[in-house]
Amino acid sequence: MFSYKYIIDPKTKIKVTISSKRGKKILLNYLNQIGSGSLTIFDESNLLHPDNIKMARLYKTTDEKQELLNNLLERTDETKFALPIYMSLHGDNLKFKKDIDLERNLERLVFRVPDNLFVIHFFIEGLSGSSWPHQEAHIRKKLSNSKWIWHLENVGKENLLLRNNEHLYLPGQPIYNQFLQWDWGRDVDQKTTQFDIYELDPENILKKFEEIDNDLESLSGFKPGGDKISYAQKMAWEKELRVGEDSFEGRNSTLRDELSYISQKTPDQYRMVYIFNCDPRDMEQALHHPTYFQGMILRKEVTKNFGRDNFDKFLRFNEKKLLRSSENAVLVRESSSTLSHRVPFVISEDTELETSKNNKIFKYISENPIETKDDLKLFYIFYASIVGIHVFKERLKTLTDTNGYSILDKLDIDWSYNIENICEPFANYIWKNKEKSNLGIFK
Repeated sequence: MFSYKYIIDPKTKIKVTISSKRGKKILLNYLNQIGSGSLTIFDESNLLHPDNIKMARLYKTTDEKQELLNNLLERTDETKFALPIYMSLHGDNLKFKKDIDLERNLERLVFRVPDNLFVIHFFIEGLSGSSWPHQEAHIRKKLSNSKWIWHLENVGKENLLLRNNEHLYLPGQPIYNQFLQWDWGRDVDQKTTQFDIYELDPENILKKFEEIDNDLESLSGFKPGGDKISYAQKMAWEKELRVGEDSFEGRNSTLRDELSYISQKTPDQYRMVYIFNCDPRDMEQALHHPTYFQGMILRKEVTKNFGRDNFDKFLRFNEKKLLRSSENAVLVRESSSTLSHRVPFVISEDTELETSKNNKIFKYISENPIETKDDLKLFYIFYASIVGIHVFKERLKTLTDTNGYSILDKLDIDWSYNIENICEPFANYIWKNKEKSNLGIFK
C-alpha cells in the first residue's frame, strides 16, 4: 500500500505536505467535492476544536454516565448527589478581544464541563428566553422534581417550549461558553427579581445557592437583589463596587466561570445544573470580526446539536432499560403542562424576519472566505443589502478602534451614495488597520 506525503495546492500550484494544516484543508475540500459528505479533520492536539467535537468517540456517552445521571436526578444517595442548581442569568455571546489573536479568541468559546457536574441548558439559538416571576417560580418547582424529564409539553408551538429544547452535557464534555450577566438594571424591581442562582429544594423553591442575607452596600442609591441572595451575587457586586459604577466588571461573567465556582463548592458531590436564558446572535460582531463571528456560530451550532443528541440518547437509554426489565414495559412520556404554561421563547414576525436575514449573512460568510480587501468590501455590500442601509449605519456606529474611538467619525461617508460607495471607505479602513488593531480575521 502506497503512503502519500504531498498534495498540490490548486490555487498556488505548490506541493505541500498532507499532514500540514494547508494540506489537510486541501484534501478535505477534494473529498467533500467528490461526495464524501461533510468530513472533518481530527487533530489530537486540539480536542475542543469544533471539528473534533463532532468526533463522538472523544466524548462517548457511556451507559455508566447515563446511569449516574439517573441516580443524580433521583438523588439515590444524598451524600453523593447534591441538590440541583437553577441558574437565572442573562445570556449573550463573548465579544472579540482586540488584544489577543483570532485562535485564542475562538478557544474561549468552548470548554469542558467540570467532572462533578451535569448540565441541561434550555435555549433556542437566535431567540430570547421570556418569563415572568411567577413563571420562573413555576419552572423551578417543576425542575426540583426529577419526574419533569418524562413529561412532554403540549401547549403553544411545540418547537418553542422548554421541554423540547433541552441540551444535555455530561462531565468532561464540550459546551459553548456563554456570556452571562446579572440583572442589575435600575429599572428592574430588585425586590421581586428572579435573577440569581438557586438551589432547587422541593420544600423551598425560593432558596438561593449558598443563601445569605442581603447586606450589600448600595451604589448611588442602588442595591441589587431581594432580602436573600446567593453568595455568588454578593461576590459579583463587591467586584463591581471595587472597580466603579457602571464598570460592568462584576455583573459580567461566563458560563465557564459560574460552573467552575459551583463545582468547587461541592467537590465531593455530583450536581445537576439547569440554565434557561437568551441566546442571541451578535450581528455587530459580524461587521467588525467576520471570521470570529463565523467561528462563533460554528461552535455554537456544533455544541447545540451535541447537547440535543445527548438528551435523546439519555431518553433512549432509559427506554431500553425498561424493555430489558419487562417485555411489556414502555416508556410513557405523558402529555402535561409541566415546565411552563406559556411559551417561554420570544418569537414574532420581527424576530423571524431578523433570523432569516441573519441566516443569509452567515451563509454568505460560510461560503465566501474574506481573503482580500475586495472580499471584505463585497461582504459589507451584501450585509447592507440584507439589513438595509439604515440598520447598517446604526450598527456601524457601535464599532470602535483600539482606542475606543468611533470608526465612523474617522471616515467621510456620504450616505446619499449607493451602497457600494458607502461600503468602500469602511472596508478600506478596516483592511488598512487590520494588523494595528490585532483583529486577526484575515488570512
